Amino acid sequence: DGYKHFNPEGTIDRAQIVTLLWKYEGSKEIDFETTFVDVEEGLWYTDAIKWAQKNGVVEGIDSTHFNPTGIVVKQDVAALFYNYFVERKQ
Repeated sequence: DGYKHFNPEGTIDRAQIVTLLWKYEGSKEIDFETTFVDVEEGLWYTDAIKWAQKNGVVEGIDSTHFNPTGIVVKQDVAALFYNYFVERKQ
């Protein structure tokens, strides 16, 4: 199901971190077609990624791929939080 138990020494993937922010926003339903061909409909993270792309919170690893299972590194978190807390609010 994609959810893991809390593990402060573990890793988090791109789908999980976007889902955390989407849930923080209230898990709003979104009417948006993602351009990411690797984000299938009906998965636990689909709406979260659609929300994040539509609202400028995330970019893909290229114009057509999100890489949901890609591990997030510190630089990714910095960019994601900047986009969420600064860019999106302007």
